[in-house]
Amino acid sequence: LQRCTSVWLKATPKQHWERVVQQGDLRPMQNNPHAFAELRDMLARREPAYARARIHLQTSRGVPAMVKQLASAIAT
Repeated sequence: LQRCTSVWLKATPKQHWERVVQQGDLRPMQNNPHAFAELRDMLARREPAYARARIHLQTSRGVPAMVKQLASAIAT
């Protein structure tokens, strides 16, 4: 954190889930009825570490908006 710029690409558990499904990779959740709850819990546990990033970007805004926001944040 002292020698680099860290970026948190933020997404909701539902967005993470949908992206994995869209990629066709069902292994993390196949035959696991609690997979979504486990994903939510994992993201919640990791949030304090992710939140230490200098820049936080919402991935739901789309790539062009994220690039613009990232460029602006790096310039400051």
